Amino acid sequence: RVDVTLLPRSRAKSSSELLDSVYVHQFAKGTETGAPGLIGQKLQGNGYAGETIWYDALAPKPFVAKCIDGIETGAPDKCVRTVHLASGLAAIYSFDETLLPAWRDFDAEMGPWLERIGAN
Repeated sequence: RVDVTLLPRSRAKSSSELLDSVYVHQFAKGTETGAPGLIGQKLQGNGYAGETIWYDALAPKPFVAKCIDGIETGAPDKCVRTVHLASGLAAIYSFDETLLPAWRDFDAEMGPWLERIGAN
């Protein structure tokens, strides 16, 4: 399951923009292992405890998701990813970290759902 929030593009920075302007400055040393093809970097600093950024370092507009440890014991870790759509909207995706291994198919899978409502 993926929850989607749509809003005007001007109200949300894309995750790939945040990677370069915010997240990279908060990376802790070392990398995390996880989803094949993605680099995981723990964040450090105030307000970032338990958060990891997963990104594709090879793409010009990389897949980027920020994940946080599950709040309750046994609860799945949750991820958020924001993208700008051609329609002029921004889509904020919220999903379980267990979906990260399918990151290469993420946009293709979401496309038909967004198209159905004219938000692609």
